Amino acid sequence: LSMAQVGRTDEAIGHFMMEITSYPDHAAAHRELGLAFGHAGKLQEAVNHLSESARLNALQPDANFELGHALIQLDRIADARDAIDRGLRIGAGTPQAHFDLGVIAYRTGQTDAAIEHYARAAALNPNYVQAHFNCGAMLMQTGKTADAISRFREVIRIMPDYAPAHGILGFTFFGQGKIMEAAYHSAEALRLNPDDAQSRQILEMIAKQKK
Repeated sequence: LSMAQVGRTDEAIGHFMMEITSYPDHAAAHRELGLAFGHAGKLQEAVNHLSESARLNALQPDANFELGHALIQLDRIADARDAIDRGLRIGAGTPQAHFDLGVIAYRTGQTDAAIEHYARAAALNPNYVQAHFNCGAMLMQTGKTADAISRFREVIRIMPDYAPAHGILGFTFFGQGKIMEAAYHSAEALRLNPDDAQSRQILEMIAKQKK
């Protein structure tokens, strides 16, 4: 793990700024700075250093994947895609790389490609909650409800208190007339997120039906 990833962001920035002052082409220092600036929300600085990391680590796919991830956060979608594609030409994609390609596909209106990449990210890391959830959301948009439900159930298996998955399942089952399942998941969603107006409304409608 990088220093930034273990919560030592300021220490990482100070230390590695000194490193690149003495050794401007220190690839690992640029990577650490990029990750640290990213954690600090300084996205342009993150991209600057991760660009140097990718340039200096020309044969390391992860350097390009990390640059692509940072570029997405700056909404530089085309540049992000180019960076990740460079990484894929060098080596195999990581779960994060495929997830990021899913984000890019979604933002550019390529729903089928988004599903493919989110599914690939989840296959590479079966416990990747957000990949399963995003895949389910895309499947739901394309009318593949049964497949979407399977994804949301997997999310809850991995993370039982993931409120958005409960909320979507509650809404979906209510629409299908599966009242017991709808009540359970809507109640869980509301327990986990008391501001969930949709789940509250579903529970109120269920209660009225029982009177």
